[in-house]
Amino acid sequence: MQTHSHRGWCNAWRRVVKVEQWMAIRHALGQICLHIGFISAEGDSMSTHNSSIPQPPDDCAKCPRMKPTRKKPVQSRGPDDAEVVVVGQAPGSQENDCGRPFVGKSGKLLETLLRHVAKIDPQSVRFINVVRCYPGKAADKKGDRKPTAKERRTCKENWLLPELRGLTDAKLVITVGEIALEALTGIKNLKCIHGREIHPEDKTAIYTVFPTYHPSASFSFGRVHIMCKIIKDFAKLAE
Repeated sequence: MQTHSHRGWCNAWRRVVKVEQWMAIRHALGQICLHIGFISAEGDSMSTHNSSIPQPPDDCAKCPRMKPTRKKPVQSRGPDDAEVVVVGQAPGSQENDCGRPFVGKSGKLLETLLRHVAKIDPQSVRFINVVRCYPGKAADKKGDRKPTAKERRTCKENWLLPELRGLTDAKLVITVGEIALEALTGIKNLKCIHGREIHPEDKTAIYTVFPTYHPSASFSFGRVHIMCKIIKDFAKLAE
């Protein structure tokens, strides 16, 4: 059963996309609502692929503050020959439990946006986080702790950039959230640059970066406008 929230999102999205995109997005809306809790659903499209690209060891001790909160580093998933890569901030509690990135509510929404709005098969995408370990809850208990600049830099230099260099077929890297954007481009202001392809800081890279908001940024009450921006960004990838 569709709720008032579902209809509100529907009307909001219709105002921010082109008319010719609306039929496809209306279908995607139903799929997205399944995954964020408006409508119950079963099934999980997540799959894990083996990788020959080095990953952090289970006993990684580079960030001491992470050791009490993480079970083990969360490895990336997806094929080594992926042309599209998604880079996020850090694992959440669900990712920490199962050892795979983007398996919670945000990940399910992200896969739906890829498949139904961007027209990209999620099974062909590589999913990576800038920080590989779960940072634990924030001091106010209202979310996860934001990884420190040193933690982000450590993972970026030891794992993120080497992995991206090893993904030799990658042509597009979608960054979700400001931490991922800053890690690859040095740019901190996502608001002014989301939804367009830009070049990474690494001048040897053969891919371009496409920044957008993290799906979780749209979950709070009153933040439908963020979801409008996200879906409009993903629609550009299908053009």
